[in-house]
Amino acid sequence: MRVVIRERIVRIKSDERGTVRAHLRYVQCDSVTREGALGGLRDAEADRADAKAFTERKAGDRHQFRFIVAPEDGAERSDMKRSIR
Repeated sequence: MRVVIRERIVRIKSDERGTVRAHLRYVQCDSVTREGALGGLRDAEADRADAKAFTERKAGDRHQFRFIVAPEDGAERSDMKRSIR
């Protein structure tokens, strides 16, 4: 599978937990499924990840690594979750 990967590193100051929360809200609202439903946060094991728990675990991290992975044949793939995981 050929993919295009876009990466962005964001520096986070110690008092900017809102930056992480704001990005997670953006990801959730911008991720629309093929059926038109709003997307959610996912992790390696589950289709629903807890945004609040993630934010709490990452409190104190100084950097946030953001990746977009776009498969060349993504429109033809029937199971993107399996491919990405």
